[in-house]
Amino acid sequence: MVEKTPLPLTALHEEILQVFDKISLFGGLDKVQTSSLLSLEGQVSYSENEVIFVRGAQPSHIYIVLNGRVRLDFGATDHPLADLHFDAGACFGEA
Repeated sequence: MVEKTPLPLTALHEEILQVFDKISLFGGLDKVQTSSLLSLEGQVSYSENEVIFVRGAQPSHIYIVLNGRVRLDFGATDHPLADLHFDAGACFGEA
């Protein structure tokens, strides 16, 4: 797994603000506060089936799915969360 360097968010700023409006974690923030938060981070894209982080590793960011879908893979079909997906507008990881 290769650590990716975030790209600036300026091109997707409005799209990201719309997604933030739907995430309860950011629900109490106004547009100015959300914009300030966005200036701290960047966008990273992942290819289909690319690993974002592995089980046991501590996530270093909160990941927000802007488009596409992220699947959790526990390596066992009988795991209680084996079919968990995060669709656009969802977030996961650690803030």
